[in-house]
Amino acid sequence: MKKGGLLLERIKRKYWYLIVSLVIIILFFPLSIREMSMSVLKDAQLIGEKNAKVFALNEVLYTKQYETIISTLEYQLRPENRTDTCVTLMERYLKFVDDTMNLKSLKVYASIDEKIQSPTYREDDVAAINPLEREWYQKAIEADGKIIYTDVYSDAVLNTNVVT
Repeated sequence: MKKGGLLLERIKRKYWYLIVSLVIIILFFPLSIREMSMSVLKDAQLIGEKNAKVFALNEVLYTKQYETIISTLEYQLRPENRTDTCVTLMERYLKFVDDTMNLKSLKVYASIDEKIQSPTYREDDVAAINPLEREWYQKAIEADGKIIYTDVYSDAVLNTNVVT
């Protein structure tokens, strides 16, 4: 009987270790899953923040690039700096911008003496535009030579949403 009792005691002890091990696993498994999930979420948030910063910096870069283009073109269009007609000067400048910066979608026009001049719009299209009635014109006049941006609006000539 001693051998049988000792064997039974060993089996009880093994099952007891097994039960304790299972309880520990059952208790700690959800906690470890939770910790891993939190770690993954923190990493995803960090990656998202880094991506947002990169996109924001790219937008700042594009905005500065357009501001430089506009400032340079505006300087060349001043009466004292013109060597050609405004439209010819803008055509040459757009070719230069396209060659150096690959900005094919850039459309330019200038309001000179309350008339639109542009190498990228047809003459009959711009004849119908009265710049005095346009938001971009009013904002530009109020800005006193500084660069302004409009909200997105539907362009009458292009029939697409634009920012001026």
